[in-house]
Amino acid sequence: MQVKKFEAETLDQALKAVKEELGSEAIILKTTTHKGLGGMLKKKIEVTAAISKPNNAKENSGYANLGLNRSLQKPTQINESHSKSWDSELDSFLSSKQTGSSNKNTTQQQEIPVRESFYDTDELNLLKKKNELLEQKVNQSNENYQELKAKYQELESFLSLHTLDEQKQSALGRLRTTLKTLDLDEIIIKKIIDKAQLDFKDDQLQNDDLICDYALSFLEKMIHIREDVKQVPVTVLISEGSCGQSSLACKLAAKSDKKMAIVKLAAKNLEQFDIAGDFLQIDITTANKVQEALLLIQEKIKTGFSVILDFDTSSFNSDDVQTAINSLVRFYDDIDVQLVISAIHSQLYNRNLIGKYYRWIDGVNVNYLDRCLSVGELLSCHYAYRKIPLCFFGVGANISRDFQSASGDFLIKKLLS
Repeated sequence: MQVKKFEAETLDQALKAVKEELGSEAIILKTTTHKGLGGMLKKKIEVTAAISKPNNAKENSGYANLGLNRSLQKPTQINESHSKSWDSELDSFLSSKQTGSSNKNTTQQQEIPVRESFYDTDELNLLKKKNELLEQKVNQSNENYQELKAKYQELESFLSLHTLDEQKQSALGRLRTTLKTLDLDEIIIKKIIDKAQLDFKDDQLQNDDLICDYALSFLEKMIHIREDVKQVPVTVLISEGSCGQSSLACKLAAKSDKKMAIVKLAAKNLEQFDIAGDFLQIDITTANKVQEALLLIQEKIKTGFSVILDFDTSSFNSDDVQTAINSLVRFYDDIDVQLVISAIHSQLYNRNLIGKYYRWIDGVNVNYLDRCLSVGELLSCHYAYRKIPLCFFGVGANISRDFQSASGDFLIKKLLS
């Protein structure tokens, strides 16, 4: 297709020029009117026309109306020479067309600038940095994964060996189960198992009786018992109520060879203890304030008594307790401070109670052992504060058989009963 532009002052002149140049078969593609600029440029008409065959102007203009530019039908009977000439001319025409089109495509490819990349240099550098950071994160994640995998394999191997040991040492496995049913802390159980593995050979670890006797012996040695009772002018019993402390004070006074007096320090007067004093022939007095109790203790000691201070701290704060103990220490060379706990209270409550008065007490008394439901929890509580010895046990309701000095053998029998 041949495309060409024609300019004229009028549209008729432009169409006439198209017809003269391209012929009557030309196609009008576009018509544009250019306005003049003042008096310098005149108005012009621009016509864009095209024709399917690239004919010259003379051929189109001279013979277009006669129809000579139409396609001719090939005669049915022609000689071979004319046929061969036509074929050769057709081949040369087609080859020239293909060469021209290839040259045209090559020229167009050369003229169009090809961009190497859709990003400029700064964008490429930024993308490279982001790629590097991503690679670092991936590498770090792989390292963390490998580290966690190694730890997992280590724990898995440890657990498999530990399970294998328990399978081989069935006696220790049964002992662990038995000790757990006795409500002992895992710390105590682990200490017994570890020490047994160190002290016995593999064949000895298969003996159930031997391992069981070893565990009971370990528990008995673990219990810290006060061997000698202090002979002091003042013994202080402290508790926060509901522990049987006042009855324990009466029992201590009744079994003592010395002349004993009890000073009951509480926020309210309890007259029933006066009746117990009359029955046991013990001098019992009560006080509501710390200063009043200290004066009563001085009076009793001056008259030859050894005094038990029954201090119910539930109605006093820690400062009052510290004031009373510090005052007694200043007046007397030595005092014995004992905490009273109840075996029927929970392990958590008793632990908190011992921890609260740990810095002041010299020993612990356990009351209501005959009603204890879990001696294992009591032993676990004692093991947590094993530096403080056990002094006395309240073991029943019958006088003369309801009170005794602390012993590890008694707790072990109570544990297994």
